[in-house]
This record gives sequence, structure tokens and C-alpha cells, in this order.
Amino acid sequence: MTVLDKNIAYALEHCGYIDINHALPIFDEMIGDMVDKQMHPRKLFYILVEQLRQKKIEVPSYHRIARTIIRKNPYL
Repeated sequence: MTVLDKNIAYALEHCGYIDINHALPIFDEMIGDMVDKQMHPRKLFYILVEQLRQKKIEVPSYHRIARTIIRKNPYL
């Protein structure tokens, strides 16, 4: 574990947030549900970020969110 990883883990713990790696099933399920509803990508992104914040789950990078959406979407 690098110093950066330790600092991120400390900050998440201090603020009461869950590491995204520990919440992957929830993250994947949320994206899967939204993709199934065929939401507009921009709306999907903003709703996802808001839900992650409400559940106190670390918000991953834009690229990680985009890759997960593409992986879940059968039309892309």
C-alpha cells in the first residue's frame, strides 16, 4: 500500500465514507438498474454521483464510471 493509498484510506475513514472497492456490488447494481431504464448518459452520471454521496460511498473517477456503464450497456 502506497502512501497515497494510506492517505486516501485515512481521509475516507475520517469522513465516514466507504471505499469504492468494498462497495462494488452496490455500485454495479446501481449502474445496471439505470442502464436498464435507458437513462440519458448525462442524467445517469449525475444521479449516480448523487446516490453515491448520499450512501457515503467514495465517488470513483469519471473513467471508471464510464467503463462500468459501457460494460453494463448491451447496445454499446
